[in-house]
Amino acid sequence: MISRAQATLCVKAACRSLSYMKSNTDSAQRGDALRGWKQIAAYLHRDVRTAQRWERQEELPVHRQRHRKQGTVLAQRVELDEWLARRTVPRADAQRPFHTRDPRAYELYVKGRQLFDQFRRKNFERARDMFEHATRLDAKFAPAYAGIADCSSYLYLYWEPTTENLRLADSASRTALALSPDLAEAQVSRAVALSTLRNYPEAEAMFRTAVDNDPDSFEARYFHGRACLAQGKYAEAIEPLRAACALRDDDYQSRALLGLAYVGLGRRAAAMRACTQAVEVARQQLSMNPVDARALYLGAGCLARIGRRRTALAWAARALDLDGKDSAVLYNVGCLYALLGRRTDALRCLRKVVRSGWRKEWIRHDPDWAALRDLKEFVALVS
Repeated sequence: MISRAQATLCVKAACRSLSYMKSNTDSAQRGDALRGWKQIAAYLHRDVRTAQRWERQEELPVHRQRHRKQGTVLAQRVELDEWLARRTVPRADAQRPFHTRDPRAYELYVKGRQLFDQFRRKNFERARDMFEHATRLDAKFAPAYAGIADCSSYLYLYWEPTTENLRLADSASRTALALSPDLAEAQVSRAVALSTLRNYPEAEAMFRTAVDNDPDSFEARYFHGRACLAQGKYAEAIEPLRAACALRDDDYQSRALLGLAYVGLGRRAAAMRACTQAVEVARQQLSMNPVDARALYLGAGCLARIGRRRTALAWAARALDLDGKDSAVLYNVGCLYALLGRRTDALRCLRKVVRSGWRKEWIRHDPDWAALRDLKEFVALVS
């Protein structure tokens, strides 16, 4: 038996769905319909689980079409905008969904962000191409410029330390911020670019501005934590990385980096807990996407730290099979070998990584390389 309030909610949902069904064709033609949870979550600038929780608990206007074999989840941008406007949480107006004159620019942005999250060179390059295409469709679409800057920053840091990548990271992040000064994504992008330029004091201030602007920004916390780790500031990395973990219970990266920070501080029990959680989340991700190389190699390092040597090596082998030439794969597999005492294998990976242009600052401060720091070749490679 359901309560009167539950019945009212059901009726409202049914009416909303019927109304939506009538206008669905026109909405699709206008390009204002979002299909699937990934698109809906990206429009709201949140992860999928948060969007689904909002539907359950706060009546996020999501509609379902039932077909013979399966259903389709849809939402309309205008309804989401109205819902956001009505939502009465602190600073609800601080972060607005991304508006663009051309729906194609938005679709390119969503696809580019999905590629960016995979943290592989070829995906960064493809994502940047999509973001650049989006800016050609809409020259005032700030999130696309932020995407260009983020890709350029990470390509510079770990694959191609060229003047052009550094210039693009700086100029595109400035453009994003000029177009949308209050957009947390633009602020985070600028902070990442400043970190890449080694202007850490201004980067720190910009990360904190982004958090003040949007307390629910995962990216502000996650990339702030990464910037702290790059400087060897393990204690300072704990707070933003713990906040990132709290914001996304389906993210293995923040948990793996949190474990790394605890390792750097010598807090073994806390590192074990964080790494165990990272492995659990990585397993969930791999059950949905078995070819997620990043889940495999970050998970492998965490498995090694909690004493699961055989499984760690198996995950590393799968990552190498997927993309054994990518320096992010090689770097993290090299870290695994160092953790397991396989110095020769670790140095072989590290040589390739250094030749690819990986930023030595991160290597020097990474506690996973502790077993190799007394070797002359290691010192020469990172000097």
